[in-house]
Amino acid sequence: MAIFTAGARKDFRGPFAVLGPLRSLTFIAAESIANRGVERHEGKVDRVIYYRAVPETEPAFFLIHMTADGHITDLDLVGD
Repeated sequence: MAIFTAGARKDFRGPFAVLGPLRSLTFIAAESIANRGVERHEGKVDRVIYYRAVPETEPAFFLIHMTADGHITDLDLVGD
């Protein structure tokens, strides 16, 4: 779990299996938000990366909040 910030590791305990098996995972975009001052789980968000996930159930979108040094500081799962 070294790819997560210390705050995310503290807040996200246990396995992360929200969707189950995926049929596909598609990159949509990456957006720089460094100048907005957003913090998630004690990590300053530099960019948000968007993916569309298609599991065996309903499609959803992953928003991955990254720090400037490339660590994940938050994950959001949004319905289609």
